[in-house]
Amino acid sequence: MRYPYNNRIILCFIILCLTIDKTIGTSEEVFELSRPSLCKNDEYFDTRFFSCFKCNVLESLEPSTDRLRCVCNKFSKTIAFKNGNPVCKKCGYNETLTIDGRDCIACKNNICKCSSNEIQMERSWNGSLLDSVKCLPCPKNTYPSPKDSKCLPCNNLDHRVRTNCACPMESHIRIQGYCLNKDDLPDWPDLKSTYTIKFQSENVDSYYLRTELQAAMYFCKKKDKLACEHLSHMCVLTLYASSIQCTLFMQTHMAPIKLLYNKDETLTILNAKNISQMYSLGKDDDNNTLNFTMAIFSLEGKLREIDHPSMPCHFLKNVRFGVNLDKECIVTVNDLLNMKVEFLQLYLTFKEGNKALSHAVPIYIKKGYESDYDILETQLVRKFFLVDNISGIKALPNFLTGTFLKRSNLSVLRYMKSFTVLVNVQSGKARGKIYPPLAIIEYGELTEQQISRNAEVKINYKITFALKENHINSNIQIFIGILSSIAVINSALKTWTYCKRNYNCISSTTILFWFLVYAIGQTIPYILLPDTSNESIIQIFTIIGFSLKIIDIVGFLYRHWDIYIFFIDWEQPKTIHHSLKYDSPHTSFRKLYANILTDDNVENSRTPSEIIAAKRKRKSRKTRGENTPNQISVPTESEELQVTYSIPNTLMQIKDSAQNLSVSIWRTYFVANEWLKLQTKRRINILLQIVGTLIILEVIGVKYWSLAVPEITFNNHPDVRINFSLQYAVCAVVYITIYFMQYLTSILFYERFIRNQMQQFVDLCSIVNISVFILEYSYYGFYIHGRSVHGFSDTDLFTLINNLKSEENQLCAHRGLVPGTTEQNFVISITQTFRRTYERFYTGQSLKTNRFLKKNIYSSMNWSQICDTRIKLNQFLCQFLDHYFKDEDYIIKEQNIIEKLCDILYTDTNQTSVFYIDNNYSFNRVMPYGNEGLIGTFEITIFLFALTLYDNYVLASTITFILSHLFIMIIKYSGRKNLSSKTLLDERFLI
Repeated sequence: MRYPYNNRIILCFIILCLTIDKTIGTSEEVFELSRPSLCKNDEYFDTRFFSCFKCNVLESLEPSTDRLRCVCNKFSKTIAFKNGNPVCKKCGYNETLTIDGRDCIACKNNICKCSSNEIQMERSWNGSLLDSVKCLPCPKNTYPSPKDSKCLPCNNLDHRVRTNCACPMESHIRIQGYCLNKDDLPDWPDLKSTYTIKFQSENVDSYYLRTELQAAMYFCKKKDKLACEHLSHMCVLTLYASSIQCTLFMQTHMAPIKLLYNKDETLTILNAKNISQMYSLGKDDDNNTLNFTMAIFSLEGKLREIDHPSMPCHFLKNVRFGVNLDKECIVTVNDLLNMKVEFLQLYLTFKEGNKALSHAVPIYIKKGYESDYDILETQLVRKFFLVDNISGIKALPNFLTGTFLKRSNLSVLRYMKSFTVLVNVQSGKARGKIYPPLAIIEYGELTEQQISRNAEVKINYKITFALKENHINSNIQIFIGILSSIAVINSALKTWTYCKRNYNCISSTTILFWFLVYAIGQTIPYILLPDTSNESIIQIFTIIGFSLKIIDIVGFLYRHWDIYIFFIDWEQPKTIHHSLKYDSPHTSFRKLYANILTDDNVENSRTPSEIIAAKRKRKSRKTRGENTPNQISVPTESEELQVTYSIPNTLMQIKDSAQNLSVSIWRTYFVANEWLKLQTKRRINILLQIVGTLIILEVIGVKYWSLAVPEITFNNHPDVRINFSLQYAVCAVVYITIYFMQYLTSILFYERFIRNQMQQFVDLCSIVNISVFILEYSYYGFYIHGRSVHGFSDTDLFTLINNLKSEENQLCAHRGLVPGTTEQNFVISITQTFRRTYERFYTGQSLKTNRFLKKNIYSSMNWSQICDTRIKLNQFLCQFLDHYFKDEDYIIKEQNIIEKLCDILYTDTNQTSVFYIDNNYSFNRVMPYGNEGLIGTFEITIFLFALTLYDNYVLASTITFILSHLFIMIIKYSGRKNLSSKTLLDERFLI
């Protein structure tokens, strides 16, 4: 009853054994490194595992002279091969081993060796073994040994001397000096395709294959290891293509040669964790270098040496862990022609305790037509070559003899065009360990014409380190998703604010456009990852960020072109009660001063302050309830400006009567020109920005941080290529760092302790007695209260200085809009009725003229109408600010913390306009000075976009400088045109 249970135990045991066997099989790629010279006297060097193994003495085996195989000892003959080793049989009594080691022969008279002047005969003329050893000269059908001491049969496997050899063609065939029995070569595909190698340029009937392939196939079937190595090399020469050569090798699957990996185990091979060494990025660490070892085989399959790689331009030497290399090696065609055809097996050597272990490096031969490939679907191999200057020689048929001749010139030369080593680094707790490296090789070809020109060819060499379990792409997507969500929320908030400031929340194309502008205005590429596999992602997002930032800048320019601004002049006309006399240029000084100092001119000697004070006393006060904004006479098309330009009959005198002197316009132009200067001011200096960036990158040498080395360096490494991602990151960090240093210096030091240009402009407005009224949006803007506390500003220097001293000593009122306060800057939100009234001053008159194709533009403008409109608009704004209108008033309040942080306004302004106290000079938002974040990110995206496009930071800096100046020029031009249009001033007087 227990048998089923026992059977289950046995089945589990079998499965466990198979699993262990499979696990051990995968670990066969790792072995302890050795060399033939290190093997003991009873050991041979196995080229499959590159380790020393004992020859079985019980089977009469001993190491060969070169220690690369086991051979029968001198008392045994070879009767067969098994698993690459000979099967031996001891010779009998009074017998000695033949020279070829395949038979035993009796000794004659106990003499087993001939004298020094004799040739030892072991076989008859037909190759049959004699009864005993004879010492005779070499007979026919034999040939002397190199020492002329032996006669060897013509079918000797170890020599290919053809002299004095005959081969019966009826039953045998001669191949490369061997006389082989036809019965051992059944079904040989003696076709042209058997010897054809397919190159990219042409198919070549290879002379080498015609002379070597059949013999190698014959002896490989006989389990001769050297012949199987030779046959495998012929398969390698075809680049492992689906050729007959590789098919023939596959038919000898019992041969002890490992050439191909199992295609189904590609994933297992590349993800194996057999390499136990922990590598380090430390510069002085002993584990910071990947050591490679290379086994070099001759074309015939014999192992030549095991040593450090000896490849062109010192490839695979001193490979630093974590350092991506990209270099080119230039060789000539003659160098390739003079190189030996050798076949290489690559191994990674590492330490495990006190042992030096090696792991085979799988090879992938990339086809020239493959632009992209899936490594898991590829065939991994073990051997490769540097140059093939043999198989491309054509075989020319000789129809008279039925043989083939060797062409003198090489038709096609194949060489290693590209050599890439991909090293995947483990992550998590095993960080520092690596998976088995993968070598990717691509071959190039030279035609006969190129060979004759002895052209130079380039060999590309790369080493790439990558994180196997890399979550960077997913992290980027998550990060961008979070930033995009924030940008959408911010965009929606700004769009809602835009609706509120323009009293237009209808879903329209304009609103969608501004939502797009606000949304994409937040997009700047700052995800900088030094990983070549993600370079395309960085480039795509950089291009997208630049494109969207262009739209954001266009939106800013559009708003800047349509800003309403007006300079409110508080200055009152001066009343003169006496005639104005003009002195003749011929009047004497005595008469001039006599007239000035007479007693009749006492009243004229009063100061402007006394005159204005007297005028204000005479002026009748009006109650604010008596006026509405509708009572202000808005100019119409039929009205004419009632201004009399009186010209005196003579230049000496004007008629004697009381009159009001017009207010000077030069103060307004002075403020307007200062405003235009502010339009081109910025918190940072773009020239200093560009020069500083170039100095840090080029002079100091920070540009070398872009090299793919794990430490900071200020020196160039010719063998290490500049990593695009690192260059992107380094240049961006340097540029942004300099930018923020300038910005912080400006706001923390320059504006506080040296010069605050915004405050200086506000002070200037107070001195010249002019306020500034700005509407950035339809119902949102700014107000600078510049009304002089002294009531006038058009005065002499002495009075002006005294007025400033009075303010300094607090002997007069404060400058604030509200009596007793100092707040002069306000953020305003106006009502719709105010906006309609305000626009009537512009839209109710034909203030614009068609300037197209007119030579004298300004003479055609209706300056009488423009001046009348300007006077009435100035009067309207003055009365509005003085609370003259009962139906159109405003209140003053402070913003709460939410409104300040989010830049939004909650107060309903349908009935009353609101002036919010502003202590941050918010009016600078209508100029570049207050939009430094927008312009700065625009310049950064220009810099990174040009860097991505041209991969040159010097050119990127130059493009950034040019486009930045172009942007300021556009701002200056548009600001000048808009200021002239909205302030109703003559543009010719603007500087």
